[in-house]
Amino acid sequence: MFERGVVNNRLALAQRVLAEAERNAGVRPVKEPVVYHNVYDVPQYLLPVFPHGIAKGSIVEIAGSMSIGVMLAGIVARQGAWVACVGMPSWGWSLANASGISLHRCVTIPYVSQHSAQVMSAVIDGFDVVIAPSTLIPHRQQRILERRVRARSGVLFSLGSWAGSTGQVHGVMRDASGEILKNERHVAEIGPISHMDYEVSSWWGSALVRFSHAGWGGM
Repeated sequence: MFERGVVNNRLALAQRVLAEAERNAGVRPVKEPVVYHNVYDVPQYLLPVFPHGIAKGSIVEIAGSMSIGVMLAGIVARQGAWVACVGMPSWGWSLANASGISLHRCVTIPYVSQHSAQVMSAVIDGFDVVIAPSTLIPHRQQRILERRVRARSGVLFSLGSWAGSTGQVHGVMRDASGEILKNERHVAEIGPISHMDYEVSSWWGSALVRFSHAGWGGM
Protein backbone atom coordinates (compact mmCIF):
# COMPACT_ATOMS: atom_id res chain seq x y z
CA MET A 1 0.00 0.00 0.00
CA PHE A 2 2.82 2.36 0.88
CA GLU A 3 4.60 1.75 -2.42
CA ARG A 4 1.39 2.30 -4.40
CA GLY A 5 0.84 5.61 -2.61
CA VAL A 6 4.37 6.72 -3.44
CA VAL A 7 3.86 5.82 -7.11
CA ASN A 8 0.55 7.71 -7.23
CA ASN A 9 2.13 10.76 -5.66
CA ARG A 10 5.01 10.68 -8.11
CA LEU A 11 2.59 10.28 -11.03
CA ALA A 12 0.54 13.26 -9.86
CA LEU A 13 3.73 15.32 -9.50
CA ALA A 14 4.88 14.29 -12.99
CA GLN A 15 1.51 15.26 -14.45
CA ARG A 16 1.70 18.69 -12.82
CA VAL A 17 5.25 19.23 -14.07
CA LEU A 18 4.25 18.17 -17.60
CA ALA A 19 1.23 20.48 -17.59
CA GLU A 20 3.40 23.41 -16.45
CA ALA A 21 5.99 22.65 -19.14
CA GLU A 22 3.27 22.55 -21.80
CA ARG A 23 1.91 25.90 -20.64
CA ASN A 24 5.37 27.49 -20.65
CA ALA A 25 6.06 26.14 -24.14
CA GLY A 26 2.74 27.39 -25.46
CA VAL A 27 1.64 23.83 -26.32
CA ARG A 28 -2.09 23.14 -26.38
CA PRO A 29 -2.57 19.39 -25.82
CA VAL A 30 -5.80 17.85 -27.06
CA LYS A 31 -7.87 16.99 -24.02
CA GLU A 32 -11.19 15.37 -23.38
CA PRO A 33 -14.01 17.95 -23.30
CA VAL A 34 -14.56 19.38 -19.84
CA VAL A 35 -17.99 20.31 -18.56
CA TYR A 36 -17.74 23.83 -17.20
CA HIS A 37 -20.13 25.14 -14.58
CA ASN A 38 -18.87 28.70 -14.15
CA VAL A 39 -19.63 29.89 -17.68
CA TYR A 40 -21.48 32.39 -19.81
CA ASP A 41 -24.14 30.78 -21.98
CA VAL A 42 -24.00 31.03 -25.76
CA PRO A 43 -26.90 31.01 -28.25
CA GLN A 44 -27.95 27.70 -29.74
CA TYR A 45 -26.30 28.48 -33.08
CA LEU A 46 -22.86 28.79 -31.41
CA LEU A 47 -22.99 25.55 -29.44
CA PRO A 48 -20.83 23.73 -32.03
CA VAL A 49 -18.11 26.33 -31.35
CA PHE A 50 -18.64 26.60 -27.56
CA PRO A 51 -20.38 23.37 -26.51
CA HIS A 52 -19.79 24.19 -22.82
CA GLY A 53 -20.30 27.96 -23.01
CA ILE A 54 -17.65 30.64 -22.56
CA ALA A 55 -15.77 29.78 -19.38
CA LYS A 56 -15.11 32.49 -16.82
CA GLY A 57 -11.42 32.81 -16.10
CA SER A 58 -10.52 32.08 -19.71
CA ILE A 59 -8.52 33.71 -22.49
CA VAL A 60 -9.90 33.19 -25.99
CA GLU A 61 -7.81 34.09 -29.03
CA ILE A 62 -9.74 35.68 -31.90
CA ALA A 63 -8.30 35.18 -35.39
CA GLY A 64 -9.49 36.25 -38.81
CA SER A 65 -12.10 38.87 -37.89
CA MET A 66 -12.38 41.46 -35.14
CA SER A 67 -16.17 41.40 -35.62
CA ILE A 68 -16.31 37.91 -34.13
CA GLY A 69 -14.61 39.18 -30.99
CA VAL A 70 -17.23 41.94 -30.73
CA MET A 71 -19.99 39.36 -31.25
CA LEU A 72 -18.66 37.20 -28.40
CA ALA A 73 -18.20 40.19 -26.10
CA GLY A 74 -21.81 41.16 -26.86
CA ILE A 75 -23.06 37.69 -25.92
CA VAL A 76 -21.39 38.02 -22.53
CA ALA A 77 -22.53 41.65 -22.13
CA ARG A 78 -26.16 40.60 -22.58
CA GLN A 79 -25.72 38.48 -19.45
CA GLY A 80 -24.80 41.51 -17.36
CA ALA A 81 -21.05 41.71 -17.94
CA TRP A 82 -19.20 45.01 -18.14
CA VAL A 83 -16.86 45.31 -21.13
CA ALA A 84 -13.56 47.13 -21.65
CA CYS A 85 -12.04 47.62 -25.10
CA VAL A 86 -8.32 48.49 -25.09
CA GLY A 87 -6.01 49.55 -27.90
CA MET A 88 -8.58 49.38 -30.72
CA PRO A 89 -8.99 52.80 -32.38
CA SER A 90 -11.13 51.24 -35.12
CA TRP A 91 -13.74 50.10 -32.58
CA GLY A 92 -17.20 50.75 -34.04
CA TRP A 93 -20.03 51.60 -31.70
CA SER A 94 -22.72 50.70 -34.22
CA LEU A 95 -21.44 47.11 -34.45
CA ALA A 96 -20.88 46.95 -30.70
CA ASN A 97 -24.36 48.20 -29.89
CA ALA A 98 -26.00 45.85 -32.39
CA SER A 99 -23.99 43.00 -30.83
CA GLY A 100 -25.45 43.70 -27.38
CA ILE A 101 -22.79 45.94 -25.83
CA SER A 102 -24.42 48.91 -24.10
CA LEU A 103 -22.80 52.34 -24.08
CA HIS A 104 -23.48 52.47 -20.35
CA ARG A 105 -21.65 49.22 -19.57
CA CYS A 106 -18.57 49.58 -21.78
CA VAL A 107 -15.38 51.64 -21.62
CA THR A 108 -13.02 52.13 -24.55
CA ILE A 109 -9.36 53.11 -24.35
CA PRO A 110 -8.46 53.50 -28.05
CA TYR A 111 -4.78 54.36 -27.66
CA VAL A 112 -2.31 52.94 -25.15
CA SER A 113 1.15 54.35 -25.80
CA GLN A 114 2.79 53.65 -22.43
CA HIS A 115 2.35 51.32 -19.46
CA SER A 116 0.14 48.98 -21.47
CA ALA A 117 0.53 46.13 -18.98
CA GLN A 118 -0.59 48.35 -16.10
CA VAL A 119 -3.58 49.55 -18.12
CA MET A 120 -4.57 45.98 -18.96
CA SER A 121 -4.14 44.91 -15.34
CA ALA A 122 -6.45 47.72 -14.21
CA VAL A 123 -9.23 46.90 -16.68
CA ILE A 124 -8.97 43.16 -15.90
CA ASP A 125 -9.54 44.05 -12.24
CA GLY A 126 -12.43 46.39 -13.00
CA PHE A 127 -14.33 44.70 -15.85
CA ASP A 128 -15.82 41.29 -16.51
CA VAL A 129 -14.70 41.15 -20.14
CA VAL A 130 -11.71 42.73 -21.89
CA ILE A 131 -11.11 42.74 -25.62
CA ALA A 132 -7.68 43.84 -26.84
CA PRO A 133 -4.98 43.05 -29.44
CA SER A 134 -2.25 40.76 -28.14
CA THR A 135 0.42 43.00 -29.69
CA LEU A 136 -0.12 45.48 -26.84
CA ILE A 137 1.57 43.19 -24.33
CA PRO A 138 4.99 41.48 -24.48
CA HIS A 139 4.90 37.69 -24.15
CA ARG A 140 6.41 37.63 -20.65
CA GLN A 141 3.80 40.04 -19.30
CA GLN A 142 1.01 38.13 -21.02
CA ARG A 143 1.68 35.26 -18.60
CA ILE A 144 1.23 37.57 -15.62
CA LEU A 145 -2.03 38.96 -16.99
CA GLU A 146 -3.25 35.45 -17.87
CA ARG A 147 -3.02 34.47 -14.20
CA ARG A 148 -4.85 37.66 -13.24
CA VAL A 149 -7.71 36.91 -15.64
CA ARG A 150 -8.10 33.44 -14.16
CA ALA A 151 -7.93 34.69 -10.57
CA ARG A 152 -10.60 37.33 -11.28
CA SER A 153 -12.83 34.89 -13.22
CA GLY A 154 -12.84 37.35 -16.11
CA VAL A 155 -12.78 36.74 -19.84
CA LEU A 156 -10.14 38.12 -22.18
CA PHE A 157 -10.81 38.10 -25.92
CA SER A 158 -7.37 38.52 -27.45
CA LEU A 159 -7.06 39.64 -31.06
CA GLY A 160 -4.09 37.43 -31.89
CA SER A 161 -2.17 34.78 -29.96
CA TRP A 162 -1.84 35.08 -26.17
CA ALA A 163 0.40 33.03 -23.88
CA GLY A 164 -1.61 30.48 -21.93
CA SER A 165 -4.85 30.99 -23.85
CA THR A 166 -7.72 28.55 -23.47
CA GLY A 167 -8.19 28.18 -27.23
CA GLN A 168 -8.74 29.98 -30.49
CA VAL A 169 -11.85 31.03 -32.37
CA HIS A 170 -11.42 31.74 -36.07
CA GLY A 171 -13.87 33.84 -38.08
CA VAL A 172 -13.99 34.14 -41.87
CA MET A 173 -16.42 36.29 -43.80
CA ARG A 174 -18.12 34.13 -46.44
CA ASP A 175 -20.57 36.61 -47.96
CA ALA A 176 -21.79 40.20 -47.75
CA SER A 177 -24.87 41.64 -49.40
CA GLY A 178 -26.13 45.15 -49.89
CA GLU A 179 -28.30 47.23 -52.17
CA ILE A 180 -26.66 47.96 -55.53
CA LEU A 181 -26.97 51.69 -56.09
CA LYS A 182 -25.13 51.87 -59.39
CA ASN A 183 -23.96 49.12 -61.70
CA GLU A 184 -21.84 50.29 -64.61
CA ARG A 185 -19.28 48.44 -66.66
CA HIS A 186 -16.47 47.20 -64.37
CA VAL A 187 -17.87 49.29 -61.49
CA ALA A 188 -20.56 48.43 -58.94
CA GLU A 189 -21.52 50.84 -56.18
CA ILE A 190 -23.10 49.07 -53.24
CA GLY A 191 -25.16 50.86 -50.63
CA PRO A 192 -25.65 49.93 -46.95
CA ILE A 193 -24.75 46.33 -46.19
CA SER A 194 -27.87 44.27 -45.51
CA HIS A 195 -26.05 41.31 -44.00
CA MET A 196 -22.64 39.68 -43.56
CA ASP A 197 -22.15 35.92 -43.25
CA TYR A 198 -19.29 34.37 -41.28
CA GLU A 199 -17.98 30.90 -40.62
CA VAL A 200 -16.89 30.68 -36.99
CA SER A 201 -14.80 27.74 -35.83
CA SER A 202 -12.91 26.38 -32.84
CA TRP A 203 -11.25 23.02 -32.25
CA TRP A 204 -14.66 21.74 -31.09
CA GLY A 205 -16.51 22.57 -34.31
CA SER A 206 -17.83 25.31 -36.58
CA ALA A 207 -21.00 27.28 -37.21
CA LEU A 208 -22.36 29.75 -39.76
CA VAL A 209 -23.57 33.08 -38.37
CA ARG A 210 -25.10 36.15 -39.94
CA PHE A 211 -24.93 39.80 -38.91
CA SER A 212 -27.79 42.01 -40.13
CA HIS A 213 -29.82 45.01 -38.95
CA ALA A 214 -31.40 42.65 -36.40
CA GLY A 215 -28.00 41.74 -34.92
CA TRP A 216 -26.34 38.33 -34.87
CA GLY A 217 -28.07 35.04 -35.59
CA GLY A 218 -27.58 31.56 -36.91
CA MET A 219 -28.01 30.37 -40.47
